[in-house]
Parts: sequence; C-alpha cells; structure tokens
Amino acid sequence: LRDIRSKPMADTVSAIFSDASNDDRLLLYIACHGVASSEDYYLAATDTDLDRIQQTAISVKALLNSASQSRAHSILIILDACDSRQDTVEPFSRLGITSTSSQIAVISSSRAQDQYSASSGRRTFIMQALTDALSRGGADANRDGIVGPQEIYSYLSSRLDVEDSENPGSLGMFITGPDFRVATSP
Repeated sequence: LRDIRSKPMADTVSAIFSDASNDDRLLLYIACHGVASSEDYYLAATDTDLDRIQQTAISVKALLNSASQSRAHSILIILDACDSRQDTVEPFSRLGITSTSSQIAVISSSRAQDQYSASSGRRTFIMQALTDALSRGGADANRDGIVGPQEIYSYLSSRLDVEDSENPGSLGMFITGPDFRVATSP
C-alpha cells in the first residue's frame, strides 16, 4: 500500500493479523514517518494531523496488541519509521505486550531518513538492506539455510554501521520468545 490514509491502513493491518492461521509466518514492513508521544508511538499516514494524532495516525501499541491476538505462527514487524520530533526509538518492550501464541519480533529504526518515493522508485536504506538480506541470503550469518529475526537485525545493523555512516541512527529490537524462522536462505 502506498500513500494511504490512516483508517484504511489500520483496517488492512488488522485484517492481515486476524485472517492469519497458525501455519502462517507474517512479515509486515511499514515505511513511514513516526511520531512519539509520552504514551505511545504513532505511524503517520497521508491524513495524519499532529494536533489529532490519536485519531489520525496508527498507534504502535494498538498494532502490537492486534499482532499479539493473531493466530499466526510467527510475526516479524519491521518499522522503517523515523521520529520527526526526536531521534530515539520508542521502547517497544515497555508497551505492555506479553508472550502470546504467536512469536512476535519488532525491528525499528531511529534514523532520520528519506522515505520511499513512488515517483522516483527510490527505496529507503532499510528497505534495500532488507531486500538484500532475504533475497541474496546475506542475513543467514551461520549459513544454516534459515533466517530469523536476530540474524535480520544483526545484518541490518551492520549494514547501517558500514554503508550509511553519514546518516546516523540505530535499530532497536524486541522479541516475545525465542528466535524463529522468517525465511529460508536462497
């Protein structure tokens, strides 16, 4: 989905989580601007109004609660969202999400970045690194043919440190249980 309003975005994400079966492994990648508040972190949509953030943006707390109720076997959520107010990663582990039947991992970026541009076809740095990690097997550090959230996180972190040192930032990660398979290496 590109250039979407907050309600259709929230409905689509909710449907992805609620329609999943216990055999499904979900990878949800969201690239957008992020906005931190004292009580939550929000993903901005095309209609987001900072004066009405709770009504016009996607609450990460609500997104994670929806994920925690999914029947999916495992869920990897990658938030490629800079914070337009402060250069910090919201401490997702403090949002009150506990272990559920699904294993959930979240990788998030705190770096200021250029978002994907449909007109130019440019990808964000995180999107390009994630594509390389999964399509070329770069994230399979131990070469066992299985790529998990920890390997993806390590791969993205190392790429961020080495290849994008002029645009500093950091990645954060939390996981509700043991590492799990996201993909097989090519």
